Amino acid sequence: MFITRQPDELFLTFDPEPLGAASLAQVHRATLKNGAEVAVKVQHHYVRGNAKVDTATMEYCVKIMGWLFPEFRFQWLVDESKKNLPIELDFLHEGKNVEKVSAKVTS
Repeated sequence: MFITRQPDELFLTFDPEPLGAASLAQVHRATLKNGAEVAVKVQHHYVRGNAKVDTATMEYCVKIMGWLFPEFRFQWLVDESKKNLPIELDFLHEGKNVEKVSAKVTS
């Protein structure tokens, strides 16, 4: 489930110009309503759909290459992508990992 909110609902300021890319997202500078400066990782709505198409295309190409060149064995790459891409796209999972690391660093 995705909840879409406008930046002004969550932040005092939000720079629409990204600072850079971070994996499958963009990072923006923002200020929380309590005044804390933060980096915000934003995933555009079309990324998940594109990732599914990209994975299917990669699998198709690997199968064709394997058929043409039997020594070409890269199905492992497709399998790893199918396993890890959903994790990369799950910002809630990423947020929980950040909290775990933060708790260990501050303890």
